[in-house]
Amino acid sequence: GQTKTPTTQIEYISFMNKAVSVRDNSNMPDGKDVRISQCEDSHIYITSYAETLSVSRCVNCTIFVSAVARVCSLDRCENVTICCASSLARIGNCVDCTVYSFTSTIPPIVYGDTRSLVLAPHNASFPELANKLKEANISLKDDKTGNFARPILMRVSKQSTTL
Repeated sequence: GQTKTPTTQIEYISFMNKAVSVRDNSNMPDGKDVRISQCEDSHIYITSYAETLSVSRCVNCTIFVSAVARVCSLDRCENVTICCASSLARIGNCVDCTVYSFTSTIPPIVYGDTRSLVLAPHNASFPELANKLKEANISLKDDKTGNFARPILMRVSKQSTTL
């Protein structure tokens, strides 16, 4: 058989202000590492599945990503709402954020100076979602809500998180 040469495929979405971005298989192939940074007052919808997702330094944004094969990371964000199914979710140094997550194996990890965080079950659907979850190797099994209600708090007070 043919062996695939590993290539770093990174999709950057940065410095959006009062904008809407829609990424699907027509303009972003599956399996990229997606980095969203320094966006403000914007809505970002990604129906392709990502290998990893990093969201950092965003303010007043709504982000939807169908599936993340490995790690979904939210860092140094304020008033961000994100909906994502992933293998692992990590949230650090965020204020007033809402995370609708599904993680099949490990509960979300919350760390740093995180305050007023709301954790909730994944709440989105679209016709291709089941296929994207399968492609990203995320198994629903019998648990349809994931581990959102059992976060791992690393030096974060329980009062800073709402379930």
